[in-house]
Amino acid sequence: MPQDLSSQSLRELLVTHVAILSEITKRGLTRTRGSLAGELGERITLGAYGGELATAGMKSIDLIDGDGRTIQVKTRALEPGVNRIFAFSSFDFNVLVAIMLDATTFDIQWARELTAADASEIARYRVPSRDWAIATGKVKRAGVDITERLREAYSALDLNVQAGRLSGHGEQ
Repeated sequence: MPQDLSSQSLRELLVTHVAILSEITKRGLTRTRGSLAGELGERITLGAYGGELATAGMKSIDLIDGDGRTIQVKTRALEPGVNRIFAFSSFDFNVLVAIMLDATTFDIQWARELTAADASEIARYRVPSRDWAIATGKVKRAGVDITERLREAYSALDLNVQAGRLSGHGEQ
């Protein structure tokens, strides 16, 4: 159960935030201390597909699964019913795994698997940012529903983190 933070000062909140992020890093869930939702999505996908995480910062590829396919993982944590975009610099991957998390609980709302070709068909090019974008609502209706598969991997990840058994590779 989350603690009541309403009486904490800004500095106390920031110290709490850093302590939580440090503990999550210590447990092996984040490699870059960047987007927690993004790195969590990568770990969940790794648990579901096996294989290895790609080198942090590698463009367009987040992991290589047990079958040798390159996978781009896109994760958003939004309030239920809110739509945004997933942005892409390229479609140089085999599979897209798109995950929508509930921003208040971090539960998986939905997850989809699309081929790179499927993803590029529903994407639109954005001239100012020179990238591709797909509305989350479009992704939710495309590809194959993998929600339950990822929820199972998420549950296993949670148990392994609690037991201190998280590794950087497909063994979870």
